[in-house]
Amino acid sequence: MNSKIIPAVLFTSSLLALPASAQESEGRELPPAAQILDAHVAATGGKPAHLAIKTRKMSGKLVIDMFGHKFDAKVEKHAEAPAKAHMLIESLPLNQILASDGKHVWEWRRLHDEDVTTLISGVKKDKELERTLFHGEVHWRHLFKEVETLRVVQVEDKPAYQVRVATRSGDQYSRFYDLESKRLVKHDRSARGIDGKDMATEVYLSEYQEFDGVWLAMNVRTEIDHPEYGKGTQTWIYASIEHGIDIPQQLFVMPEELAEEAAAEAAKADKKGNER
Repeated sequence: MNSKIIPAVLFTSSLLALPASAQESEGRELPPAAQILDAHVAATGGKPAHLAIKTRKMSGKLVIDMFGHKFDAKVEKHAEAPAKAHMLIESLPLNQILASDGKHVWEWRRLHDEDVTTLISGVKKDKELERTLFHGEVHWRHLFKEVETLRVVQVEDKPAYQVRVATRSGDQYSRFYDLESKRLVKHDRSARGIDGKDMATEVYLSEYQEFDGVWLAMNVRTEIDHPEYGKGTQTWIYASIEHGIDIPQQLFVMPEELAEEAAAEAAKADKKGNER
């Protein structure tokens, strides 16, 4: 298998949100975007329930069907507030770790018996740190510098509010919230593949279940449109979710071989900050 055609597996001061102006969509007055995002938090358990949880383990599988290749992979995710994360993917053709200690992000991959460890930097690092914020859905005002309600659209044959968001890392994309359940059911944030090229994605969240007072999507289907290799899908199917567990801190320790590179990157960032 050519490694270039396997896309990278997707990982994810207070700023005031900008409310949408009054609009009409199919005769419906649109609510402010902030109201929609806050309603999602309430519909998935509420702020106190979310903030009471500090650690999470999610186990399941990733079903890959892309560019002529089909296989399943074992998935195990560990996360700890405020922003530590570790994702392990194991399969015959692909083994991968994507991890963060809250300041740095790194990736390890094994393809065809070749091990590659990479320090993630730049905009891609900023995006991954946004995704790993443990209470990101609750603290969405820290993630988004602008939010705007656009219209009502159909998602999986059900009406949903389309909300445009602009992140601090410079992304702009849409998030879609079901009118009835108030929960997030889709977003279209782009992702970068293993070959460095951006891929258009549509991510569908479904099968919400309750765990310790909060509701989480147990099925996350990503539809991918790669600029060179075409369309494909990868579906996260979770079998279990655990909260309040003790997570081995070694999972969040950056590999020693990346320490020097990380220190140089931090020094460069400090110098740039001092020059402003």
